[in-house]
Amino acid sequence: MPSAVRAAIEQLALAMRLSPLDPESFGVHGATAYAHFFRGRYEEASVWADRAMEENRSYLPVAAIAAASNALLGRQQKARNARELLQQIDPGVRISNLKEQFPYRRHEDMSLLATGLKTAGLPE
Repeated sequence: MPSAVRAAIEQLALAMRLSPLDPESFGVHGATAYAHFFRGRYEEASVWADRAMEENRSYLPVAAIAAASNALLGRQQKARNARELLQQIDPGVRISNLKEQFPYRRHEDMSLLATGLKTAGLPE
């Protein structure tokens, strides 16, 4: 794992330890899910996305990462459920307009997210 991702995961874990009762911890859990997802650790990404969704089901980035990670794990029902939630949160979200919601700098990150969401059934 590249040192930047390892450092990010360590810093996110520290944030959770320092503020265990944070009412917006779903954001830290979601960021942890993304860090694992972009390293190809889809199981860990799914676990962290589930934690975040338990706290806030209407947070679009978490629904997206839950759909993508579960799709890439081959968990089609779980991926479909998360994708349906994603589309409830934002009915206009499509593969073609992902960059508007997720302005990642690295092309490979956007490509991986698009692949996962396409596999989950998000329309073009």
